[in-house]
Amino acid sequence: MKALNQFLHSIGYPASASQDAREFILDVDGNAMCVTPVGAYLVLTKEISRNADILPRLSGYAAGRFICEDEILYWDAHSMAAVLSRKIPITASDCEMRDAFESFANSCDWWDERANSSAEAPVNFPEMVILP
Repeated sequence: MKALNQFLHSIGYPASASQDAREFILDVDGNAMCVTPVGAYLVLTKEISRNADILPRLSGYAAGRFICEDEILYWDAHSMAAVLSRKIPITASDCEMRDAFESFANSCDWWDERANSSAEAPVNFPEMVILP
């Protein structure tokens, strides 16, 4: 597909997709990311964790992250995993595709850190005095 190969070219990926490809698995720093053409978008996805026990902790971060980024974390019932996803319009320029991919990769790193941490760090509030 033309949009899929345009995306791969824009991010400098060393391989290309066949013309009939329905998805393409990227190997980024040893991690698998998937890019799938869906209608007028390319959808980037990455599995974050298959551990359902950490979902309450991850969901605590999701609302705040949703406000500041275009990536969305959701539970995929088919693969039984927490998945991070981002849509990129197929009409995006090479620069926009590259920027979207970099943002997605950074977000993947952030979520991977949270999913692989053993526990939440306690919140420390400094002692404060409020003066009138």
